[in-house]
Amino acid sequence: MTPGTVSLAGVLESLAAVASSDDMAQLEALRARAVTRRLRVLVAGEAKRGKSTLVNRLLGADVLPTGVVPVTAIATTVRRDRADSTVDAGRVRAVFLDGREASFGLGELAGLVTERENPRNEKGVAWVEIVLGPGPLDKFDVELVDTPGTGSVFVHNSDAAREAYESLDAAIFVVTADPPISAAERDLLSEISGLSVHTMLFLNKADQLSPDELKEAEEFTRDICAQATDQPVAVFAGSARGGRTDVGFAEFADAFTSYLTTRGEQDLDRALLIHARRLASTLLDTTRLAQRSAELVAAGSRDLVSAFADRLQELRGQQRDLDDRGWAIERGLRRSLDTSAAQLRDQLTDRARTELARALDGRLAGLQVEELDEHGRALIAEIVTTAVDRWREQEAGTADAGLQAMWRRAVSEHERQLAGLRDAARELLDVDLAAQPDTQRLVDSRGFWYLFERPPSVELPFAAAARRLVPGRTRRARDRLYEELPQLVDRQVGRARADLQERIQEGMRRLLADLRRAQDDLLERFERALAEADQSHEITAAAQQERSAQLARRLQRLVQLLGQLDTRLQVG
Repeated sequence: MTPGTVSLAGVLESLAAVASSDDMAQLEALRARAVTRRLRVLVAGEAKRGKSTLVNRLLGADVLPTGVVPVTAIATTVRRDRADSTVDAGRVRAVFLDGREASFGLGELAGLVTERENPRNEKGVAWVEIVLGPGPLDKFDVELVDTPGTGSVFVHNSDAAREAYESLDAAIFVVTADPPISAAERDLLSEISGLSVHTMLFLNKADQLSPDELKEAEEFTRDICAQATDQPVAVFAGSARGGRTDVGFAEFADAFTSYLTTRGEQDLDRALLIHARRLASTLLDTTRLAQRSAELVAAGSRDLVSAFADRLQELRGQQRDLDDRGWAIERGLRRSLDTSAAQLRDQLTDRARTELARALDGRLAGLQVEELDEHGRALIAEIVTTAVDRWREQEAGTADAGLQAMWRRAVSEHERQLAGLRDAARELLDVDLAAQPDTQRLVDSRGFWYLFERPPSVELPFAAAARRLVPGRTRRARDRLYEELPQLVDRQVGRARADLQERIQEGMRRLLADLRRAQDDLLERFERALAEADQSHEITAAAQQERSAQLARRLQRLVQLLGQLDTRLQVG
């Protein structure tokens, strides 16, 4: 080890000496991971890219549930069996949001982690861990974490995925060859690679393209990776469904196991050091602020501390203003949607009536009542669903553009606020803060891009309408089709409009909530430090002196620790 650097154990010990009670849970989690020595590899990406299938093929067994709709709703960790395991091999350990823990069989996994059997996480599952017996990865100390897809129709899936990102060490990012990597996926890759010590990208479903098309898709993906990341990202193309029988997947799997063999242990230490550095940097800001505020209060300059506290409150007020602007934009998007839906309903009713009349006088003429009813309703279904799907896609793009504009404004506002906070600390307190925008948490809820495909369960209510028909007369059957057509159109347009409105509301809620989370932790830390300093005038001079000495020792330790961490990470 280079002189002047520290070991991981030394870093965690130093942090324990200066961490506040609020930080101990995070520190204990780092300590536990340092003991278990398992590299945490997140399999990340947007919904329906084949992440669960890829994990199953790496494991050599169909452990995780898969399907044709977004399946994984809860982050699921898979690791090999060890002698110190508290869970029997082949068992599932579930931890619930209320703190409960329970053990289940593998056959019960779907009931815990899938959207179908645990919709909107109604069972309150926080996370799930699966311990497996011997397999392809059993010689490696690694955890594979299958994350819910971001951009899922289920927004809470995106929330769960992003919580998992905060603890990742390395990452496997999964995209598909067709369609190619999107702008949203590029942004997500940038976020993931910024948090990961090593990132691999798997271009899935490559078997669906011709050799020339696949070559073009690979080149395009590599170009996007180069634009989105500051570190090399190895790109592999293949079919996860084919497993090792697929040449591309076999190449990827070999590269992954080679990485674990040659770099896994080293990268685990590096990742834990990076997690520790983030915590140390936050503690340094808080300590600097607490020390300087206490000095000013003791020197009779309490007004400067109060002025900085006022600036913190201004930031909270500005967040409320941003919330108000965001919801005003959301209301405008929904009003525009209502107007567009009304226009679509009127136009589609006229068009469907015209095309139905043409068909009834043409290719449907002469049919028996039962056939006429069946074919007439099938024609209406085709006209309505085609037009509504096209409208949904168009309106999704309009609404998404509105949310993206709001997201950009929020990021700009957040950066401006933090810059102002640093300036105020320097001007009022003569303190340099390291606070930086937490940009990885300011990603808008792009999930609503993917909400407008026609759901598998959509079915026009023709069966019920058919039961109300009195068969036997062709004229009556024709009249009934005309009479019910406006209602059928209105119902389907209304369903599509309601779905879009819900996604707009959910998208704005998520965007503003992300911004608040990014800001609140920092502001709360600073406010606590100022409150403690403000109360220091109530304690004795001796106690003030002792507190000042404690803060000085903590500050010195943190500065020294961060210097050692930076040196260690540079040489590592």
